[in-house]
Amino acid sequence: MDVPADQSARVVQRIPPGTVRRARRRRPTGEPPPLPHHVQTSGVGWLIAALVLAALTIVVFAGGLRGLAVDVTVADDAAVRWLGGLHAPGLVGIWRGLAALSSWWALLGLVWGLVQCLVRELPPEARRH
Repeated sequence: MDVPADQSARVVQRIPPGTVRRARRRRPTGEPPPLPHHVQTSGVGWLIAALVLAALTIVVFAGGLRGLAVDVTVADDAAVRWLGGLHAPGLVGIWRGLAALSSWWALLGLVWGLVQCLVRELPPEARRH
């Protein structure tokens, strides 16, 4: 079958009916790229909360289980016992699912998955060495 040279390089795309076709919007020269996005107020709040919680954990448990660390551990144990004592339809399955997600095998799988994702993101020249 003979095809004219100007038609052989075309790619035909079928567009579903009712689809509005728009031209690609290109960024004019000098306009900043869309990334990085600025962190919103709630993101900053969660970041500060995480840092404060990490700092408090280090301060409370730095000396081992002495002083305030004992009180925190007792309160944590009381909360876990209260949650463990709740019996309602469907809760047992939820607790078992959470227990399975926090098992060593699940956590180890997540760690290896994270390592693989990070290695795949390395530039090719960094993987050769």
